[in-house]
Amino acid sequence: MHTRTGDISSQRLFAARPRRFTTFLTHLIVIGIIFILPEMISTMGRPFAVPWQITVGIYSKSAIYIAVFYLNYFVILPWALKKHRPWMHLVLWNILVFVAALVLIWAICEWLEPYWASLKPRAPRRMPQPPGTPVPRPSHLLHITKFMVRDSVMPMLSVALSVALKLSGHWKNLEERSRRMTADRREQELNSLKNQLNPHFLFNTLNTIYALIAINPSTAQKAVHELSDMLRYVLYDNRPTVNLSQEFRFVSTYVDLMRLRLSPADKVRFTCRCDPDMASTQIAPLLFIPLVENAFKHGNTGRPDDTITITLTAADGIVTCHTDNRIAPACPLDTAKEDADGNRSAAAGGIGLQNLRRRLDLIYGKNVTFTAGADGNRFVTDLAINTSNAKEKSL
Repeated sequence: MHTRTGDISSQRLFAARPRRFTTFLTHLIVIGIIFILPEMISTMGRPFAVPWQITVGIYSKSAIYIAVFYLNYFVILPWALKKHRPWMHLVLWNILVFVAALVLIWAICEWLEPYWASLKPRAPRRMPQPPGTPVPRPSHLLHITKFMVRDSVMPMLSVALSVALKLSGHWKNLEERSRRMTADRREQELNSLKNQLNPHFLFNTLNTIYALIAINPSTAQKAVHELSDMLRYVLYDNRPTVNLSQEFRFVSTYVDLMRLRLSPADKVRFTCRCDPDMASTQIAPLLFIPLVENAFKHGNTGRPDDTITITLTAADGIVTCHTDNRIAPACPLDTAKEDADGNRSAAAGGIGLQNLRRRLDLIYGKNVTFTAGADGNRFVTDLAINTSNAKEKSL
């Protein structure tokens, strides 16, 4: 269990590295193209030397844009998302940041104004005007309008980009956390279902050996040896999937063990066929044992003509398990009813089948079909798993 937990942690760590690199690259492109490149272009290609004060002022404005971006990204947004009304806190704090950025940019523009004016070509000498003619002056409103259009858009763009990038990353983290929680819940449920199966299997097997001790001690001794091998497989082999041949061999051993308590032994008709190319196919362990257990538990009614049929096949990517056994008139399975989801009620003795249905749904989803029900005085189950399309999700 510790090894598997360590593997999962390592996988998550390695999966986080490409995501961090992608985030860094995205930020680098955004800063370079949107915040720095336009300012560089504004000072390039001029036929005259640009004063160093203008260069410093231009890159100072770029630094303000970047500061607004990361102030939102690392401080305001994470803090606001923890509040009861995140959008209200986000808007209020960004208004303050936006106003502070505009004040700084305005101060830089005012500082650069004389240097920009020195770069403008001198106007031609005007003809003498009559006394009293008003001297034209640059419109202060026009100056403010240019500032608002040119320099106030970038802080707003910084805020919008930081919010977009941060929220997209936040939502991705929430989705990933939700997937991890779903996987953890699935693991816990599968382990719970498997733990319910193990005692049930053990008690049934011990009852068989107990009955054999009084009848045939030597056979009971052999059964104990076989049981030890089976318990090793059930209790200590915690792999999420096993080879199909290994699972079929386990079921065959169990059937041989159950045959020892039946007389005559030929009342059990067991068939196990597995194509060689499917022997190494991976499958979730202990899927067929509940069906086989039910067949032996309810199929031995004491009548000499009773038969138990168990068929396991694996061919063309399809694994099937078929059981058919007679049920006594007083057996709860004989009168069991299925609900709207096809599950048999617990009162009808179908807890094992309900657990099996749940495991199949968690592991294989739509790649499995399972039917179980009474047909007259017989109880029939059919299980088919499409392993060619299925990816086992057991944990």
